[in-house]
Amino acid sequence: MLSFTLVECLVGLFLLLGLFFRLTSLGVSCLALGILLGSGWLGSICVDEWQIGVLGLAGGFTLMLTGGGRFTIDNRLFVNSPKIRESEMVSLAGIRGTGTCGKQASARCGDRRCGYQG
Repeated sequence: MLSFTLVECLVGLFLLLGLFFRLTSLGVSCLALGILLGSGWLGSICVDEWQIGVLGLAGGFTLMLTGGGRFTIDNRLFVNSPKIRESEMVSLAGIRGTGTCGKQASARCGDRRCGYQG
């Protein structure tokens, strides 16, 4: 039980900071799935755990699909470091930063004010 609490704390902290955002969002979904499998369906007596689990699962997948945006630590890390941005592990994980204009770092950006020098 202590390990579940520690993982939940780290996932929440990383999500707030925007560090490893998509991976952390997957962690949110896994924790919510743990709530679903742990509580099970208790019928009409207690539906709170089931609703919270489904909401967490949907929220985690939504965050994973949309990403953190331009105000995350991931964005600053990948935009300012081309060596990290172009590494094979980052491309396999699907992590991309965005410039201040909001364009994905994988696309060529012609706007010099953007901050992304693709």
